Amino acid sequence: MKAKGLVPKADTYDLLIKGYCEHKDFIGAYPWYREMFENHFLPRLSTCKELVIGLRGQGRLQEAQIICLEMKAKGMDNWSTNEDLLAAAKI
Repeated sequence: MKAKGLVPKADTYDLLIKGYCEHKDFIGAYPWYREMFENHFLPRLSTCKELVIGLRGQGRLQEAQIICLEMKAKGMDNWSTNEDLLAAAKI
């Protein structure tokens, strides 16, 4: 996509992250999350939760904590399931 000058949209990133997560490749999904966030898009909460829990399960606590902190900084801390995210990341 990038080679052709196309800029991914939020749904594209979300789909890529979910695809990696479905294959239990949470470490592979994380760079897509990073790029998504750096391009000022936010993933769906369900995608975030799946990625955080998967990263934690693979011992990648730092990445899981970064995601939670970034989502909280973007105002996603008022969602009822945010406590689940924070607990999953062990913040």
